[in-house]
Amino acid sequence: MSSPSCRGLPLLLGAAVTLLCAACGDGATSPDEEVASIAVISVPELALPGVPLTTLPIVELRDRAGRAVAAAGIVVTASVSSGTLSGTTRVTTDAQGRAKFTDLVVDGTDRSTELRFACCGLPAVRRVLTLAVGEPSIARLDPEVVTGIAGETLSPGPRVLVRDERQKPKAGAAVRFEFDSGAALPAISVATDQNGVATLPSFQFADLPEQTLLTATDVVSGKSVQYRLAGTAHGNAYTLDETFVAVTVGGTATLPKLLVTDGPPVAGALVRYRVIAGNGVLSRTEAHTGADGQTEPVTLSTNARGTTQVEAIAVGYSRTAVASVVAAVSPPVRFEYAGPCDWGCPATLGFNWPLEGSAISGMDVEFEIRVRDAVGIVPLYRLTLTAPPQAGSFFGYLGSGDDFFGPWPFEIPSEGSPQAKNDGIATFVWRIPATAGSYSFTLGGPMIDTPWTYTATVQ
Repeated sequence: MSSPSCRGLPLLLGAAVTLLCAACGDGATSPDEEVASIAVISVPELALPGVPLTTLPIVELRDRAGRAVAAAGIVVTASVSSGTLSGTTRVTTDAQGRAKFTDLVVDGTDRSTELRFACCGLPAVRRVLTLAVGEPSIARLDPEVVTGIAGETLSPGPRVLVRDERQKPKAGAAVRFEFDSGAALPAISVATDQNGVATLPSFQFADLPEQTLLTATDVVSGKSVQYRLAGTAHGNAYTLDETFVAVTVGGTATLPKLLVTDGPPVAGALVRYRVIAGNGVLSRTEAHTGADGQTEPVTLSTNARGTTQVEAIAVGYSRTAVASVVAAVSPPVRFEYAGPCDWGCPATLGFNWPLEGSAISGMDVEFEIRVRDAVGIVPLYRLTLTAPPQAGSFFGYLGSGDDFFGPWPFEIPSEGSPQAKNDGIATFVWRIPATAGSYSFTLGGPMIDTPWTYTATVQ
């Protein structure tokens, strides 16, 4: 019979042995002697970097025969061969001997990594995990079409979101905002904030109510998106004078006035002027309309022979014929015959036109007339052509087409006037009368001191 003081000793010793056996490397609970390996029940094959795994990883304890061992409380550890693994990486087995990893997140720039599960010195089980490392991207954060009054300032402008290869917002990325050439606005560079967002700061809509393309480009990747800036108008702007002016070299021309309306005339509207081609110096680049809605005088001083094209824009108003042309020439300006041209052209001045058989009205002769000043050939607009009613009709051409639909003629002078192009040549058609006789027409125009008369005989 044992001593009362020793009756509990066997129990205490048994408990101590159990506690000692419960300690197994890394503090994990030792599996039952039957557990010989770890098996994977469920594991993802693909993962998005930085995003929780969509397939739940589950591992199970197995005996030497490959059968599940229902051992609860055993710690299983998850790790990766490259990159980082976050979430709950140490999970204890349940009553079925299974460890379920509910919130693992894999991150990294490699295309793949190895997902590993280990426990208590047993051989780790490994599975290859492919990381969906894609292309960087840029996306619009605002509606594609941005509207505003032409010429006014939008603050702030549209925004874009830049993501890296892992589709995470990229802070500090350089984004370049560029307008198409018609807007005449400079490019703007902006860095993304901590949320990967780049915002175009205040900018001015193009002066005219036209659509402008705005391209936002991630400088590093070259990826881009576009916005359409749709300017709207208050009203209209019209020219009140002839848009062509001819002056002597070194002279000054007064540009056509504009009338700005929004129903009634608009006082104080801003009009911008700029030289778009050629030579010449503007007296001012901006003017305002008066109480009558008309612009203040603007002049252009010529300093060289040639043609200067000027554009006037009423900011925030639709444009109707606001381009003007100033020709600086060296007098005297004169015409000369430039033929022959196509079939029916007179080979020389003073030709005779024979009426063969039963002639009908409407037979055409095409003329080419060249304009010269004291230096050489010059382009010249608003040439005048006059002729008595019995001399027949004169036509110009709006453009060439096929035999059935064109070219479309316009009548001179009621619908237009001959214009000498850059080669100094003006082309028009004389529809010869069907009655025999002597007929003539006269050409004149800006800076032409002596009009030029051409006479032809119809026999």
